[in-house]
Amino acid sequence: MMGKRKFYPQTKDLEPFPDLEKRMEWYDEHAGKLSVITIKEYVKDKIALAEITYLINVSCNGMNAPGIDL
Repeated sequence: MMGKRKFYPQTKDLEPFPDLEKRMEWYDEHAGKLSVITIKEYVKDKIALAEITYLINVSCNGMNAPGIDL
């Protein structure tokens, strides 16, 4: 049984695949938030957040410029 999907359609083969506009919309909405959550969870009790000077982000969409930092 499939769970409720918000990005991919409710089909077994995930078709039709979300178009570029939809993928970019979701990237813009979620990439920054997910990066912050990931950093906080990863460094918790290891280093101070103030010690983080760079965030390197790799995306397969190739279309978002200048990037999640702006």
